[in-house]
Amino acid sequence: MADGFLSPEGLFYEKREAYHAETARRVLGGDMNHPDPVRELIARGFIAFIEFRAPDGKVSLQPDLDYVLGKRDGSVTTYQMQWIRKHMDEISQHQQYTINMAREGIFADVHISGVQMYHGCKNCENEKERKEWCLGRTASEPEACSCCQYTEAEPAGRIGKTAIVGMGALGLLYGTQIYDHRGADGVVYVMDEARVQKYQDRTFYKNGKAYQLPICSGQDMTPVDLVIIAVKYHALESALETMKNCVGEHTVIMSVMNGITTEQVIGERFGMDHMIDTVAQGMDAMKFDDELTFTRMGELRIGTRDSKRDGLVHQVAEYFDEIQMPYTEDVDIMRRMWSKFMLNVGVNQTCMVYETNYHGCLVSGEANRTLIAAMREVIALANAEGIDLCEKDLNEYIDILKTLSPEGMPSMRQDGVAHRRSEVEMFAGTVIRLAGKSGIYVPANEFLYERVKAIEAKY
Repeated sequence: MADGFLSPEGLFYEKREAYHAETARRVLGGDMNHPDPVRELIARGFIAFIEFRAPDGKVSLQPDLDYVLGKRDGSVTTYQMQWIRKHMDEISQHQQYTINMAREGIFADVHISGVQMYHGCKNCENEKERKEWCLGRTASEPEACSCCQYTEAEPAGRIGKTAIVGMGALGLLYGTQIYDHRGADGVVYVMDEARVQKYQDRTFYKNGKAYQLPICSGQDMTPVDLVIIAVKYHALESALETMKNCVGEHTVIMSVMNGITTEQVIGERFGMDHMIDTVAQGMDAMKFDDELTFTRMGELRIGTRDSKRDGLVHQVAEYFDEIQMPYTEDVDIMRRMWSKFMLNVGVNQTCMVYETNYHGCLVSGEANRTLIAAMREVIALANAEGIDLCEKDLNEYIDILKTLSPEGMPSMRQDGVAHRRSEVEMFAGTVIRLAGKSGIYVPANEFLYERVKAIEAKY
């Protein structure tokens, strides 16, 4: 069972001694003579899981007295949350209740299970019985609770409804994944009225599977739990206006646009306290007309540049576990964002300019040299911005590129084929603007920018 101390790095030190203070002194090592070792560990960011059992015992002697202690400020770390989710069967009923019902401290925004009391329980004849279960005094949840509207509802802090802005390749990729696991009540595509009229009766396909997807005008929306922004860079400002009714006090917002400035733009409109940082990578999704095809779904890297928002990351991670969305929590998300930006600057623009696919930009030749040169310019720019990007990161992303379908095409090449406006401003445009501030020479990106603009001028 969970009886011991969980470090900020996700290492659990089980209580083997007679008293928790003795275990805390063992963890402190050189500071083992500290007068209040438990409080010292908590001050250092440890979480104390306390059970009332003998050192060699397998069960708590008083499960209704088990509890969890954490700092009054800050938040649960990514590593701690990963340990908690992995060891849920070891966390006692009352310990879960302690975490779920916290209204302050590091657990204020954390919900790990349904072991909690709801507002509606006050009017229920089973309130006392449910309380006994939550406190660990009885083993089984009351049967009546399984059909109660309050326990069926999403607990506070748990994601129920997701709104997606954008019906391109990534918008369809993630929206259909949610639809497959949560149905029509779990996801809605939000757009302006003109697009509603255009798309509302259309059938979309994912690798041949047909979908009739929920669509709603932004003006008719009410706040949802999560908003995923999956639009082109030039459509971002209008997208923010369209989605404004979707954002409430507790709404989480994530962008899969893979820029390095887009989160800041979104945060300036709705507040950075709503944002988690996201990188979409490793997919080879392509969408032409109403058909989405892919051989690799890739993954979402999620994290935050501000530890105060770790709770939002934990919410999304729990949700992704439920809907089987491939993801990884990334403790250095800014480095990851710059790494993916580096790849996109290279592969998107190169494939569009040289009218080629993933295979064409990887074989030896001018396209491959341009790809590498553009990526190396981003490394120099990232270093100037204080991000420790290096040649190893470039090689890592080239290796990812090699795993994609050779005949696949990145989004900008798809834009070129369809004669759509591309995201060159988000890629080479951003590189050129930031390079001007840092005094860095970026000839490859300047070349790509000019060529893309020339191609678009011919549409």
